[in-house]
Amino acid sequence: MRPGNPAQAAAVALSIALTGCIATDSSTGKTHRPPVTTSPAPIPWSTTSAGKPTGTAPAPAVTPLEGQPVAVILLTPGAVIPGQRYHFTVRLANVGAQPISLHPCPRYRVGMAKLVEGGYLNCTGAPDAIPPGTHLDFAMQIGTLSSSYGPAADLTWHLGGEGTEGASATVRVPINER
Repeated sequence: MRPGNPAQAAAVALSIALTGCIATDSSTGKTHRPPVTTSPAPIPWSTTSAGKPTGTAPAPAVTPLEGQPVAVILLTPGAVIPGQRYHFTVRLANVGAQPISLHPCPRYRVGMAKLVEGGYLNCTGAPDAIPPGTHLDFAMQIGTLSSSYGPAADLTWHLGGEGTEGASATVRVPINER
């Protein structure tokens, strides 16, 4: 988010625990509990054979879902194994009263240690919008370094690309040193 941006009022910061999460509006300090609903399997992570993500690309330099009441929640399955792709789920929760459109398809950026990857959500496999009080789960993955990270590393996920960051979440994941 850019400081002084009026859309900041709807931005949501997130605190995560294994037993649940609380979303906090960064401008008012008001907390929300994202809906607890059962969800079908996550929408799969996908790329084309050329390595470019599927889905419709948003216009350049647009912050995805800017001003929308969206909470980003990272669901991590366990320890990272250095040198192997790490699979996790990102949950986009609509904590507002109106549907959140996924058109144009949001771009994302994910990072762990020195690695940063990006792409577009798999909107081809998703509904057109996130209804109020519900969420969508998207399967995600990121490459990992083959060398040691130490006992844990931060996994950070942002809506948007470089310079157009929107809502985000960070979670510390353990490292399996083999």
